[in-house]
Amino acid sequence: MSQPKGQVPASDGAGPRPPGSSWDWRSSRWRLSTACRRGPRPACLRANRSGLRIRSDQPDGSTMACLPSKNLIYSARVASLARRRAEFGLETNSLAVSMKDVQRRKRLMVEGLHQMHVARTVASGAELITGEGRFVAPRTVEIALNDGGSRRIFGERMFLVLGSRATMPKVPGLAAANPMTHIEALDLDRLPANLIVMGGGYVGLELAQAMRRCGSQVTVIERDSQLASREDPDVGAALLELFHEEGIEVLLGTEIRRVEGRSAESIRIHAKDGQGERIVEGTDLLVATGRTPNTDGIGLEQAGVELKSMAISG
Repeated sequence: MSQPKGQVPASDGAGPRPPGSSWDWRSSRWRLSTACRRGPRPACLRANRSGLRIRSDQPDGSTMACLPSKNLIYSARVASLARRRAEFGLETNSLAVSMKDVQRRKRLMVEGLHQMHVARTVASGAELITGEGRFVAPRTVEIALNDGGSRRIFGERMFLVLGSRATMPKVPGLAAANPMTHIEALDLDRLPANLIVMGGGYVGLELAQAMRRCGSQVTVIERDSQLASREDPDVGAALLELFHEEGIEVLLGTEIRRVEGRSAESIRIHAKDGQGERIVEGTDLLVATGRTPNTDGIGLEQAGVELKSMAISG
């Protein structure tokens, strides 16, 4: 049944009207707000094409890690193939990787993607608000705007596209060592001489291989008994064989007890494995031991959202 002209519905079936929200007669829907920290744009654009009005409080995350990592990995793959040039009947006198030029190529791609997303957002009619948002009441988000000031928005439905961040283990000396996460590693203008990677999951593995193919000495330290520990054992075994073939040192079943030094200068890892205590030395340290959901500090309790192990329940 259509709503009589001049009246605003008290609810669309999903609960009472949020204070201060507005009804869009052309779409016959409440305005829709999203609270996003990573990668909201595809969902926003799809919803907006369905007639919903969208607000997003963060830029798209695909230009921060996902596609930039594939760009770096592709450059590393080309370098790896070039080192095997004799197999393909190629002859060259030397091969060197310029990380500044690798990053230049990646940044050109990122800028192109950024401009594309901006254009698509404008064309969709979505309103993009950049800032840090937190719930202050049910269906009510207050945003600290990037350009100063604040703004409060309301929405009948809130889509939380929060993403995650690199987990930083509580290892003595680790924070003081100022280690890299994937964010910093993907933006390096230099090649680490001797990179130590904490963690044998997919993030640590792809960056370890990429840096090795570009020319770094690489050591991977994993506390479990296999690489990619959530995969089947034969997958972990195949990865281990591949890494050994590429000259990557892998320490399995190894627990890091203490870290000394500072990443980008000199790093000294005190670890323990089945054989006892050992020390691993390098120039740079990358932490890739898991992901932490971005669910803290945004007032989810004000919105009545329940968490289970930091993830949104239900």
